[in-house]
Amino acid sequence: MNTGFKEMLEYIPLNSFFIETDSEYSLNIKERYAIIAELKNVELSYFQATMTQNFTNFFKWKKGDFENLSN
Repeated sequence: MNTGFKEMLEYIPLNSFFIETDSEYSLNIKERYAIIAELKNVELSYFQATMTQNFTNFFKWKKGDFENLSN
């Protein structure tokens, strides 16, 4: 992760972003979450829950919508 990205993370509130996984870097989503949770100085479980909520809010999904994706 480059310095500019790390510096940017300092200014963005946790409830204002979610993580993209298809980049040129070879980190998987668990590794990305662990690194960013550490940089944001929060527990990994809290970070994971926050990212899920951000995704849900952004796409206006509600409980049950994930189960209907395969139909």
